[in-house]
Amino acid sequence: MATVVKPAVQPMVPRIAPREDLNPFRIAQIQFDMAAEFLKLDPGLRQVLRTPKRILEVSLPTKMDNGQLKVMTGFRVQHNISRGPGKGGIRYHPGVTLDEVKALAAVDDTWKTAVVNVPFGGAKGGIIATPSACPKANWKE
Repeated sequence: MATVVKPAVQPMVPRIAPREDLNPFRIAQIQFDMAAEFLKLDPGLRQVLRTPKRILEVSLPTKMDNGQLKVMTGFRVQHNISRGPGKGGIRYHPGVTLDEVKALAAVDDTWKTAVVNVPFGGAKGGIIATPSACPKANWKE
């Protein structure tokens, strides 16, 4: 009968999986690259369509209901305006990031309006804020 020899040291198994890269703008660019490859787009045109035209970061001083002054950060991204003015709303959330706003401007506005042939470009805004904590006078109920 054969005996099985166990190694003296057990192989190291990571307790947590490596962190997955969930950068929304990088994911949008990967999806775009796959579509561009399928459509055989010119490399120069690919670069233009992958890159936002304009990015603006702003500080928004806001007087809260309790009288305290708080400065919030906001972003506005104009992804592509070659088809017309940039269409896109504003996202209010405590977890808003610039990469998220860039991805939303590209996917939700530039590419979506182009696919359905609407004469608008793509833009999106985002403000790092908790809507329920903001002054009530600024929100429609």
